[in-house]
Amino acid sequence: MFIEIFIMLQCSMFIFFILGFYFKHEIFWALTLLQTYMLMYGAFFIQTRDLVFDTNINQIITQYTTHSISYLFYFNLLFFLLALVLGMLDLYDKYSNTNTYIKIGGNK
Repeated sequence: MFIEIFIMLQCSMFIFFILGFYFKHEIFWALTLLQTYMLMYGAFFIQTRDLVFDTNINQIITQYTTHSISYLFYFNLLFFLLALVLGMLDLYDKYSNTNTYIKIGGNK
């Protein structure tokens, strides 16, 4: 994954996380989970472009270098777990029926 795409997905993941936190809608949590999964996988294969002068052909060529940044995996894992827990809590708040409960102890 190119570094530019990684940064773009990381920014959009933050936006979806904040939107999910404020609006409490399932689609934002699902998009956050999807993007953090992609970012966790992509953290081990980040490619950067380097301009290198090739003396054989006397031209500047683009050389791709792959980096493995493990702390980005754990950073995105933290947001994956937060989005999973907060999304489940929002689903519970949305679909739970708190008006129906069993009274214990008689009719008071």
